[in-house]
Amino acid sequence: MPDISLAQLLVQSTAALTAAGQAGARLEAEVLMAFALEKPRSYLYAYPEVVVSEMHGQQVKALIDERIAGRPIAYLVQERDFWSLPLYVNEQVLIPRPETECMVEAVLQLSLPEDSVVVDLGSGSGAIVMALAVERPAWVCLASDRLAGPLQVVKKNIDNLLGADAISGNTPAKLPMLLQAEWLCACAEACFDLVISNPPYIEDADPYLDRGDLRFEPRSALASGADGLGDIRCIAEQARRSLKLGGYLALEHGYAQQQGVVEIVEGAGFEVRELGRDLAGLPRYVIAQSHS
Repeated sequence: MPDISLAQLLVQSTAALTAAGQAGARLEAEVLMAFALEKPRSYLYAYPEVVVSEMHGQQVKALIDERIAGRPIAYLVQERDFWSLPLYVNEQVLIPRPETECMVEAVLQLSLPEDSVVVDLGSGSGAIVMALAVERPAWVCLASDRLAGPLQVVKKNIDNLLGADAISGNTPAKLPMLLQAEWLCACAEACFDLVISNPPYIEDADPYLDRGDLRFEPRSALASGADGLGDIRCIAEQARRSLKLGGYLALEHGYAQQQGVVEIVEGAGFEVRELGRDLAGLPRYVIAQSHS
């Protein structure tokens, strides 16, 4: 590989992504180069004349090729920001999305006890439970997933939070705990003030599962039966037992599923308290309350 400067490599990488039809090609090229070089993106502009080593050049090319093949940026750099938290992600977990932040924000407005006990079902990367633990340090937060792999990702994010915030003193008083279980099967009766989940809710036959980023994300965390509501039904039924009187159930869902989710939670004995929308204005979550 002939000598090439950072500036030249950035131009080449951007051109390759642009030719492949990638939106935001320049930004993606910067992110992937910075990751390969283990430098901040500002380094690319502060030192444009620096010659790239052959090893780093090959690493950048490999990342660009994978991105052109469609692999999500978050998986390539193993990081995605959620609620201002830089979270580690890999292909065992869903990529956190800003739509879920809307549900987190709504939950933080609920009238919950200072010492609430909360469980995030199907925690994946731990995005929801980490955000809640940071915002409500006195809460007892539990990350639950049926698979060991995602819980290892949550554990890594907890360790990262502990290391990053230990110096600043911002570490939550009670770090999230981990539970490997199928939804609420392993949980006792009337033990939670809040059950929250971004469960699988896409229809099994939905063609979008084979398009875009979804091609690379774990199918078991995306699809749930013929109508996409199988896991939501299960969670609602189990939450009726595991929530304290007056406790809340918060569920994310697809943009066309809100009425179906309302019928499910009301059928399970809950009172709907909020029908939420995401940043695009689309129906995105339901918050209901236990009253019996």
